[in-house]
Amino acid sequence: MYLDENNLTREESTNISEPVVARNNKQGPALSPILINDIITPCEEQISDINIHDAWKDDELLIFDENISEKEIQSDIESNDEIDNIFVETEDQYYQNYTLLFPTVVSSSILTVLDVRTAQKVQETKYAIPSFPNSAYEAFVHLLTKHNLSDFVANDIISLFNNFHMDSTAILPSNAKAARKLLDSMQIPHILYKKTVIMEYNQKQYILYHRTIYDTIKELLSNEDIFKHCVFDFMPKYLTNINGENERCYGEQYNSEWWGQAQSSISENSKVLSIILYSDATTCDVLGKTSEHPIYLTLGNIPNWRRSKPDAKALLAYLPRIKETNEFKKRKDCSMVKHYLFQRSLEVLIEPIRSGSFDLRTDNGIIWCYPFLSELLGDMPEHHSLTLTYSSPNCNMPCYTCITLRDEFNNPLIDHSTIQLRTPIMMQNVLNNGDATKYSLHNMKNIFWTLPQLNIYQACMPDRMHHLDLGLYKYQVEYTRDLLAEWCGSDGVIEFDDRLAKIPRFSGLKLFKHGLGNIKRFTAEEFRSMMRQLVFVVDGIIIKLHKSNYTTHQADNMDKQLVNLYVNWNQMYIFSRKDEFTESDLEIFKTLIINWAKGFIKLLSPYSPSQMQLPKLHNWMYHVIDAIKEHGAINGFVTETYESLHKKWVKNPYRISNRRDATLQMLNTVRRQNIINYLFQFSKPVGSNVKQNTSVMNGKIFTFELSSFDKFVSSYRNTTTLAPEALEAFNQFLPTLDKFFDLINLAEFITTHLIVSVKCNEIEDYTTYDGLCFGKVLMLCSVKISSFNEAFYLALNIYNITDEQDNNSDSNNNVEEIQNEENVGGRDGNRGRGQDRGQGRARNSSSERDNRE
Repeated sequence: MYLDENNLTREESTNISEPVVARNNKQGPALSPILINDIITPCEEQISDINIHDAWKDDELLIFDENISEKEIQSDIESNDEIDNIFVETEDQYYQNYTLLFPTVVSSSILTVLDVRTAQKVQETKYAIPSFPNSAYEAFVHLLTKHNLSDFVANDIISLFNNFHMDSTAILPSNAKAARKLLDSMQIPHILYKKTVIMEYNQKQYILYHRTIYDTIKELLSNEDIFKHCVFDFMPKYLTNINGENERCYGEQYNSEWWGQAQSSISENSKVLSIILYSDATTCDVLGKTSEHPIYLTLGNIPNWRRSKPDAKALLAYLPRIKETNEFKKRKDCSMVKHYLFQRSLEVLIEPIRSGSFDLRTDNGIIWCYPFLSELLGDMPEHHSLTLTYSSPNCNMPCYTCITLRDEFNNPLIDHSTIQLRTPIMMQNVLNNGDATKYSLHNMKNIFWTLPQLNIYQACMPDRMHHLDLGLYKYQVEYTRDLLAEWCGSDGVIEFDDRLAKIPRFSGLKLFKHGLGNIKRFTAEEFRSMMRQLVFVVDGIIIKLHKSNYTTHQADNMDKQLVNLYVNWNQMYIFSRKDEFTESDLEIFKTLIINWAKGFIKLLSPYSPSQMQLPKLHNWMYHVIDAIKEHGAINGFVTETYESLHKKWVKNPYRISNRRDATLQMLNTVRRQNIINYLFQFSKPVGSNVKQNTSVMNGKIFTFELSSFDKFVSSYRNTTTLAPEALEAFNQFLPTLDKFFDLINLAEFITTHLIVSVKCNEIEDYTTYDGLCFGKVLMLCSVKISSFNEAFYLALNIYNITDEQDNNSDSNNNVEEIQNEENVGGRDGNRGRGQDRGQGRARNSSSERDNRE
C-alpha cells in the first residue's frame, strides 16, 4: 500500500466540499463497550467524517449517524476482554457515571510504503494535483490564508483588482467565501483530519481531532528543503582533545547513544526514523477562558539547526481536555479520568507505529525505515501525565525519571551511581505489587511501556526553557528580592528596581523601565534579558544599604556571594547552549551546574517554602547530563520554537473564528494553510513584485572548485546585484588566496599588533573596543585542500590606512585563518592555539608593513 496522492487506504477522510451531513463510515474500526455495573453500554461510532462547516455559516451543524448494526455491537462486546486490563482497580471504584470508548486498530491501517517524493517527482506521475483556475487566483488565496484576512478586507481587494486589472484571464473569485470554498474542496490525502471519540463522561463526548502520524511525517519529508538535510544512519562522532586522545562528541541525535541502541535492534540494512512529540496546553484568548492542547511532531533525523525552524514541525492533533470545574475537582475519580483521557488520546496517535517497518519512497529510491518514538518534550506537568507519576512536589518521589526521595532534592552532592532510574519493567512490578502510592505512581498501566526502544521515563527531556528560564531563574530572582528585603529592608528592593530601570537602551535588549513588579507575568525571552543585566544590578546593593544589625564585613561577604551566584548562573547557562559536548565538556558542565547549585541552595534556601526541594533543580542537577549522552545536545530538545507555533496553530485560528464549534473552525484554518504550503511546492509564488536584491555576501553563496572560480563569478554577477564590498571581495579573492598558500607551511602562529592612528573626524568610521580596532570583513570562506584533513576557515579583510603626508588611501587586502575559542577551525588537527574569533595570521601586501597578526 502506498501513501501517495491518490492510493492511500485510510480509516476515514475529511469531506470539505459539501458541509451538510457527516456520512457514517462503515469501514472504520469498531468500538468496545465497557461493563459498568453489569450493564453493557453500547458505544457510538468512533470515527465520523469531519464535515468542517464554513466558519461563516453559523446555521449549519454537524449531524452524526447514530445507527449501529447488531453485528458491530456484538463485535464490540467480544473485543472488550482484550482491553479491560488497562486499569488495576476495579471499575466500580472509579467509573460509575461515564462510558469509556476503546478504539481498536484494523489491519487495513497498516502502512507499508510512505511516499515523500518531491513535488517535481510527483508531477511526473499520473496523479492529479489540485490546482487553481489561474495564477492570480492562486496568489490571492495565498494572501488570504497567509494574513488570515477577513471577508470585508478580502472582498475589497477583489473589487479593486477586478476594477483595474488589465489581464482578462486573471479573474479572482467573486468573494472571499468562494475562495475558501474552493480551497476546502481540495482533497489532499495527507492533509485530511479526522475525529475520534475517546470518552463519554457526564453525558459529554471528548473528541480527539487529529490526523495519522504518518500523514504528519509525510508533510515534513515532502518538503525538499527538509528532506535533503535528513540523516538516517547512526553517525557516532569523535574529536581529538589537546592530549591527542579521541573523545566521544554528542551533538545531533544521530550521534547519541540512543540512536546506536535503536540501530542495533533492527536489521543492518534498515534505517531509524526518530519521532519527537511536543505537547503543551495553551490559552486561546487573552482572558484564558478557552484553551487547547495541541501536540506537534518533528523528526530526530533532521539536524538541530534545521529542526529549530518553525516549518520543521507539524501539527498532529488537538488533544481533548476536561474542564476542571469545582464540581469536577470534588469527584473522587477526577484524577484518574484526566489521566485516562490523556493516555488514551496518545495511544490513538502512536498506534500506527506499532505495526513495524515501512518503505520510505524518495526521489532517489526506497529507504527501509523503522519508526521509533524517541523524545517527548514539554513542561513537567505534561511529563508527569506521560509517565503517570504524581505531579505534586510534596509527594514521596516527585521525580518522573528516578525514585530519589523528596528529602534529597536539595542535596547537590549525591553520588550519581546511587541514583536508581525508573524503567518500564520496574514500574510494572511496582504496580503488580501494589506499591504504586509508595513510588508516587498512579495505579494505571502506561501505554508507552510496550513501545520498542523507549524508556518513557528517560524519553521525557529536561527542557531548558521550562527548567531554567521559566523555572529556576524565576525562583532565583524572587528569592533574591526576599534576601534584599531581609538585609536592606524595602530600600533594597526599591534600589534593585531603580537600577534595573536606569539601564540605557541597547539594540536587542529588553528593558524594565518600571522594575520587575509581578514577576509571574514575564516570558522566557524577558528572563533571558534579565540574565544579561541582573549581575550588575545586584552588585553593591547590600554593601550600600545593609541594616545596622549587620556588620560591614558581613554585608561585603553576602554581596560577593550574591554576585558570584549570578556569575555562576550565566556561565552555566551559556555553556548549556553549546551545539556539541565532548566527554570533557560534560565534566565541565557538570562542575558548573554543581557550583551554581551549591550557592543557590546555601544562599537562598531560607527563602524557599520547600527549602529548595525543587523537582526542576533535582532534574537539572542529575539528569541533564544523561539526557545529552542519550539524545544529543540540549539545543536539540529545546521548546522555544514550539511555543511560537501556538500563535500560528492555536491563537490566530481561534481569533478569526466565531467561537461556535471553535475547534472545528481552527482545524479548518490550519488545513487551509497546510494546503497552500503544499501546493506552492508545485509552483513558484506568483503575483509578487520582483525586487532587486543587493547582496552583501552575508550568507553561503556557492560551493565550487577553484579551477571554476572565474565561471562562477561571471555567472553570479549576471544574476545578482552586488554591493561594493562584495565586488571588492571577488576582485581580491585570488590574489589574497595566493598569499595564504605561501603561509600554510608555517609551523607556528605568530601574533603581533597592528597599530592604526585614527583622526578625530574619522572616529565614527571605525569600530573599537578596549583599544582594539576592527577591520571590515569582505568575505568568509572555507578552503578544503586534499592533502590536509581539516578545512581552513578564512576571512578576507580590508584595511583603509591613511598616509598623513600625502593623504592617499592605501587599501591593503589580507587573508586571515580563523581559529576561535570553540575550536571550529584548525590545521593538521592543531586546535586551540588561536585567540578569539577573528585573530590568527595575516600578511600585508605592502612591503613596508610585513606584519603577521
